Amino acid sequence: MGMKRAHAGALAVGAPLGCALLGAAVGSAGLRTWYPNLRTSRLILPLWAFTPAALAYTLICGRILYRLLTLELEPTERRRALLLLSGMMAANEGWNYLFLGRKSVRAGWWGMLGYVLLTVRLYRRLQQTDVQSARWLRPYVAWLGYDLVYAFELWRLNRDERRAQKSGADLRGDQRRLAM
Repeated sequence: MGMKRAHAGALAVGAPLGCALLGAAVGSAGLRTWYPNLRTSRLILPLWAFTPAALAYTLICGRILYRLLTLELEPTERRRALLLLSGMMAANEGWNYLFLGRKSVRAGWWGMLGYVLLTVRLYRRLQQTDVQSARWLRPYVAWLGYDLVYAFELWRLNRDERRAQKSGADLRGDQRRLAM
């Protein structure tokens, strides 16, 4: 039996918004200081263009969560779909940490690959559990095709950046030791 609609509604609003706030907290410093200095190409959309995708993602997660909580589903199927949805929402914020929190294009690329695989797994589960929710997720799955290109392109253009930063720090450390 599904959850009461009021409780389901509160969870469907609170969980995606809470995740979004967590993602903002772990990534905001990198977004302000590190991200603007990355090399980009024509493939990289301006930062403002990600706002509609982020808003749509939050709404889609809330809508799917609400449906999974209120529909009459077999308990095992509901649990599997909810675990995958929760995992996808957590992994999205994990990607924010890997990419923006750690300021690593490499971690962002690998994190994006894992995130996309998890999201596709959720999509496939929803096709079996709740076709309407799968339809809601489909545009976001398509968007992730661009996200893969985006993460790879940033990694490709900036992959030597971390080594250069580390080499610079090593050189400064060597200079300090020599001066002593």
